Amino acid sequence: MHVRLEGVTVHLLQKIHPVKFDDHIRWYHRKPVLYVQLKKALYGRLQAALLFWKKLSSTLQVWRLIINPFDQCVANKNVNGAQFTVIWYGDVLKISHKRSTIVTAIIKQLKNLEDMPTYQLPMVGFFNTWV
Repeated sequence: MHVRLEGVTVHLLQKIHPVKFDDHIRWYHRKPVLYVQLKKALYGRLQAALLFWKKLSSTLQVWRLIINPFDQCVANKNVNGAQFTVIWYGDVLKISHKRSTIVTAIIKQLKNLEDMPTYQLPMVGFFNTWV
């Protein structure tokens, strides 16, 4: 798999190892461009992230949460008259609801899933709102 790097990323690579990259940099619309071949390890990480997304989103849909069509990493559901939201980026989840018992129950359900590491951070006050 090949990737195209451009702009600041190319400049940084050039500063780190100029001898290695100088001959391979091309210019396109006044921007430096570098084509690189990915190693299997990076490709494997991308594949693992996709598998995590598929597993989590399908699990949330089974639990009747609705995946946001405009942001596929956000799921919502109305629980006890208040919005329940799960947002994730990579393998980090933010679970929010007005009642902490609902959040704790979902975390317990996630812990029961295979290959789903979980931990709970303490609630933090932010602009008079608890998150």
